[in-house]
Amino acid sequence: MFRAIFEIDYLETAHTAFSIFYIITTRRQTVMINLTTPFEVDFDGYIEKMKF
Repeated sequence: MFRAIFEIDYLETAHTAFSIFYIITTRRQTVMINLTTPFEVDFDGYIEKMKF
């Protein structure tokens, strides 16, 4: 499992967003998941419980 977290700042509106990107490979198949939230969230526990 590979995870990358990006913080996006919108200067004009003073808002921040977080983009969490996962790449998961199992049994010769790869899944990419991109989640965007207004605050930083640790999705690792949920991702690890998913069955691919």
